Amino acid sequence: MTTERIDAYFKPEDLQWMRSVFNGSDKGAQMLRRALNYGANQGRKITIDEIYAKLNVKRGTVKNHVFFPRSLDNGYISARLVVTGFPLPLEEFNVRNLAKGGVSFKIWRNGDREKYRHVFYYKGRVVERNIDSPAYDGRTPFRSKSGPSIPNVFANTPGLADRAIGTATDRTLTELERLTSLMLEGRL
Repeated sequence: MTTERIDAYFKPEDLQWMRSVFNGSDKGAQMLRRALNYGANQGRKITIDEIYAKLNVKRGTVKNHVFFPRSLDNGYISARLVVTGFPLPLEEFNVRNLAKGGVSFKIWRNGDREKYRHVFYYKGRVVERNIDSPAYDGRTPFRSKSGPSIPNVFANTPGLADRAIGTATDRTLTELERLTSLMLEGRL
């Protein structure tokens, strides 16, 4: 399994400053958490949308591999962009059987269909004969075929990490300004 991580956080001094602004209450820390959650979700959305635009898989498949876990450790409120996953099975990429044997599939959304003549469907999986195995008897065993992993696509997309973190930071600060103005007006 491969993982990409990018960290963003508010320091304990930021929390103390917010407490001093709001006369010692924890409303400032709550506002920071709400703003960071909002910004992290927006950064996650950008990441999911861009990976989905490249890969020919369902959006839910990409969503299951992109996280923005939030935490509070030693006074630090943090958000971390985490992209995890194994190479996706070939079945995820709109596989079709070919009339002359083999399968065709489309990995990239703007690419052409590719063909594998030596693979086939077996019990709902796209497999090939594993001739390297010592147990090979002319028919079995099989090994599954796979495409790229979500972290691989994330790492090979130029500027995606910077755009995701930049969007998350901008939206966090915008949300923090909005929440601060609501708090000062007494509406929060």
